[in-house]
Amino acid sequence: MSDVPTTNNGEVIPSLNRALTRERSGLVKRGLELIHDLKKQQVRVQIGDGVEPLFIEIFSAVILEAFKDKYELKIGSSSYGEEILELAENGAVDIFILIMNNIRFSAVDTVIDRLENSLQLLRKIKTKYGTPVIAMSGWSEDSSPMPNLVSNAKLAADIYLQMPFKMDALLNAFEKCLGMLHRFDKNP
Repeated sequence: MSDVPTTNNGEVIPSLNRALTRERSGLVKRGLELIHDLKKQQVRVQIGDGVEPLFIEIFSAVILEAFKDKYELKIGSSSYGEEILELAENGAVDIFILIMNNIRFSAVDTVIDRLENSLQLLRKIKTKYGTPVIAMSGWSEDSSPMPNLVSNAKLAADIYLQMPFKMDALLNAFEKCLGMLHRFDKNP
């Protein structure tokens, strides 16, 4: 068929080729939009904090706002180390954000025991499951009730943040952890 419109009893009829081209371009455009939406990777984040829900709300809001256009973020929270470890064992989380001095453990009462268990939890998540971990604590090396807490946490986690910190530090740490996710690798 011709690309030139034809007349039929005085009416202008667009050629079939032009009509199909317009229709196809609309479908292609819509298809590309759908593909773009499908490419948005899901990232499952778990924040470990058994004491202060405000931290969970703030960290979640900041991360969601900063990365909402690039990733489909699913953010959860856990109070207990045993629950966090179970999530790591099941591969249910892509990135952990753990506030070490606020994580609770069922059979632990003292602050020192809680911090020691938090360090063990960090080590296990990293060495056994290879999941990226951002660890943070309100204790400094000088004020910590446990010797070498900060230096051990820096060794155990991928990133350690001393609280309080600027939200840019959290966003930078989160972005580094995103880069560590193997399932985002382009080459399998």
